[in-house]
Amino acid sequence: MKKLSIKLILFVGISIIMVALSIGATASFFLYRLANTNAQHLETMLMGKYDEEIRWQTEQANTMLNAIGKLRDEGKIDKDMAFR
Repeated sequence: MKKLSIKLILFVGISIIMVALSIGATASFFLYRLANTNAQHLETMLMGKYDEEIRWQTEQANTMLNAIGKLRDEGKIDKDMAFR
């Protein structure tokens, strides 16, 4: 009787360990995939915002330079003032 109970306890213990390992491996796999997906989404979002910000700043600089050039051409400011 002792041998059978030891075998049964050993079988249950090994079964529990195997189930725990498979659950842990599955959870780790899905967390890894989720982390990669989130990282790619974050990178896409940040690079999109970065490009928009550069475009906006370029447009602002171009508008300011055109306005200064127009004032210089109209004679409202001199050449030295325009290049400051």
